[in-house]
Amino acid sequence: MAPAAVLEAVEAYRAAFKPSGVLAEPKVMVSADVVVADDDETARRLASPYRHWVRSIRTGQGAIPFPSESDAAALDWTDDVALTISRRRRPSSSPPPSSPGVPGPGRGRARCR
Repeated sequence: MAPAAVLEAVEAYRAAFKPSGVLAEPKVMVSADVVVADDDETARRLASPYRHWVRSIRTGQGAIPFPSESDAAALDWTDDVALTISRRRRPSSSPPPSSPGVPGPGRGRARCR
């Protein structure tokens, strides 16, 4: 799922949910991929293998083993590949999205009800 659509997808799921004998109320779990570093340049370098891993998932080949930084540097990176993963990244200078029940930066895990 594209990260930008998570909150909308959760809202749609909850709105359409019908209780059953298996599940009385909607349950949601969301994860985020995060890279933390002292500066943006280091964060980009540390995250460079991630784009190839995401590409493997998004192109339907299935998740490849997570590449090392050196393996990632040797992989082909075209404009098409960049487009494939561009919606999964938010520049560090952008403010994080906020929503009731979703913590901001440094506040830990969110608990959705």
